[in-house]
This record gives sequence, C-alpha cells and structure tokens, in this order.
Amino acid sequence: MRFLLRCVACFVALWVTTFLFPAKTVIDSYSSLAAAAVVLGLINSTLRPIMQFLTLPIGCITMGISSFLINVLMVWLSIKIAPGITFIGFWTYAVATVLVSVSTSLISSKK
Repeated sequence: MRFLLRCVACFVALWVTTFLFPAKTVIDSYSSLAAAAVVLGLINSTLRPIMQFLTLPIGCITMGISSFLINVLMVWLSIKIAPGITFIGFWTYAVATVLVSVSTSLISSKK
C-alpha cells in the first residue's frame, strides 16, 4: 500500500511538472505518465538508497547537494526508461525532483 501511495505521489508531481513547463514536456498519454511514476517509484525504492550510500562521503563534503543531484538523476533515468514522456532541460528535472520530494514527504508523514 505504501508503494502505491508513493507512485501516486510521483504521478501527481510529474503531472504538475507538465503544467509548470508545458513547452519543455511532452507526454503521449496519462498511461505513459503513470508508467513513468511506477518506474520512478521502483527506482527510488531500489537504486536511490544504493547511490545515496555510495556517495555518502561526497555528500558530507558538499553538504547534501550530491543528494539532490542523485534525485535529479533518478528522475532523469525514470523519464528515459518510461516510453512516451520527455522532459527537456535541467530545470525541468530539478523542479520535478523538488515536487516528487515534497509529495512523497507529505505521503510519508501521514503514518
């Protein structure tokens, strides 16, 4: 159930990103957006903790900026894997990352 809620939060965050950057996002359908949200949920639950652990020394030196860049990388990877959705530009990914972080934090805080 928790994974499903995180996927819904990712879907909402990606959907809001498409409204904030209509000229820099291309989405074929809502099903492709849902696929990207599921892929992002899977990547965030499996690959992101590994990357966070491996870059822990760099994170201490950069005071957490590397964590943000890892999250941007996870959003980029999920968009590249999911068919039918395209984001253009770093700032699109950065805003999507912030929205995903905020939405999943809101979901996680509702225990």
